[in-house]
Amino acid sequence: MGRRNMSNFAPVEEIGEAIFLTNIEGRIPDDFPEGVYIRNGSNPLFGGLLSAVSLFGRTSEIWVEGEGMLHALYLSKSSGGSNWNVIYNNKYVGTDTFLLEKERKKPAFLPAVEGDPLAVLSSFVLNMLRFGIPNKHMSNTNVFEHSGKLYSIAENYVPQEIDILTLRTLGNWDLNGAWTRPFTSHPKYEKEEYARIGVMPRYGNAESIRWFPVVASCAFHIINCFEDGDELLVNYKVVVMACRAQESIIPGPELGLNKFEWFSRGLKHIKSFEKNGENPQDGLLFTRAYEWRLNMKTRGMKHGNLTGTQFSMDFPFINGNFVGLKNKYAYTQVVDSTASSAAGMAKYGGLAKLYFEERKLEFSLVYIVDAKQLSREAVAKIALPERVPYGFHGDFMSNIVLKI
Repeated sequence: MGRRNMSNFAPVEEIGEAIFLTNIEGRIPDDFPEGVYIRNGSNPLFGGLLSAVSLFGRTSEIWVEGEGMLHALYLSKSSGGSNWNVIYNNKYVGTDTFLLEKERKKPAFLPAVEGDPLAVLSSFVLNMLRFGIPNKHMSNTNVFEHSGKLYSIAENYVPQEIDILTLRTLGNWDLNGAWTRPFTSHPKYEKEEYARIGVMPRYGNAESIRWFPVVASCAFHIINCFEDGDELLVNYKVVVMACRAQESIIPGPELGLNKFEWFSRGLKHIKSFEKNGENPQDGLLFTRAYEWRLNMKTRGMKHGNLTGTQFSMDFPFINGNFVGLKNKYAYTQVVDSTASSAAGMAKYGGLAKLYFEERKLEFSLVYIVDAKQLSREAVAKIALPERVPYGFHGDFMSNIVLKI
C-alpha cells in the first residue's frame, strides 16, 4: 500500500532534533499543568504495509503491525513564569527488531498475522527459524509511567524504557530478568467459551479470587474499577466500568469474507443487542460504555449501559487522580455521533488536551480546550511542525517539569 493511498495512516519521518514551537493561536492558561504529553502509534518503517507471496499463498501486514513511534509535546514555563515554552519531538521506539531492520535497510520479517492459513503458518515458522521469534516487536500501543520512568509497550513483548527528555530507547524492561514474557495491553476474548470477572483481595492470592460469571463480550479498554460501599455491609461492591462490544474487532473477518461489508455491518447502529435476532451480525462491533457492579457479600451482580445506546464510545480516559477510586466523569472518543443531550457537559472539571489530525494538511494541531465549556472554541491551538498519523494510546505526565 503506497503512502498516497493511506491518508493519515501514512507514516512520517523522524524530525531529528526537538523543535521549539512558536505558532500558537490563543493563549495557554496560566494554571495549565507543566509536563509532557506523549502519544504512541503505528508508523511502518519502510513507508507502507507489506505483503509476501509464496507457494502457500499470500500474507499481509495489518496497520497495527507498524513500528512504534512516539510523539511528544513538552510544556514548561519560563523562569519568570510569565511565558510558556513548548517543544515537539518524535522518535521511533528502538526495539531489537526495529534496530535489526534499520541496520539492514530492508524488511527482514515475513508478515505472519493476516493471509492464507498455510502462508501465515509458513511465515511464522520461517521467522522462528531465522530470528527465534514469530514476528517483530512493534512497541506501538501505549506508554506508561512507573516509578518516575517512562515505558513504551505492545502486547507481544516486554516494555521498552524510554528517556523521557530525548525519547531515546534505553533498553528492554524485564524486571531485572524476572519477567521475559509479554505484557498485555488489552484483555483477551473468546466468544465460544465462558466469561467471568475475578476480584482478588489487595493482599490475597489465587485461592482468594472471587469469580463472577458474565455474558461473553469484548472490552478492550477499561474506564475504571473501584470499591463502592462499606466493606462491612451487605451492599459492599466492586464496580468495573469499560467500553464493551459484542465482538472483537481484532483480528478482523475470517479469510474470504468481504472486509468492508464485515466492518460496515459490525459498526451499524442498533438500539439493542437483545432485539437483534433477525440480523445477528449487525452492531457487533458497536461499543458502549458499560458497568458491572459485583456484590462481594451476596455474590450477586448488576450490569448495564452507563450512557445512552445511540452512539459508540471507546478509548476512555479519566482524571488520573481517580484511578482505582470512585469517579463521576470519563472522557471517551465518539466518531460521527450525536450526543444525547446538549446540556450534558456542564460539570466536567479541568482542562483537556488532544491531538487533532488534519487529513488535508501536512501538519497537525494540538487543541487545548476548557473542559467546563467543551462546545466553545479551543483556548489555544498549537501547530506542530509535521503531521501526526492516526495512533493508539497516550498519556500526560504532569510530574515531569522541564526548565528550558
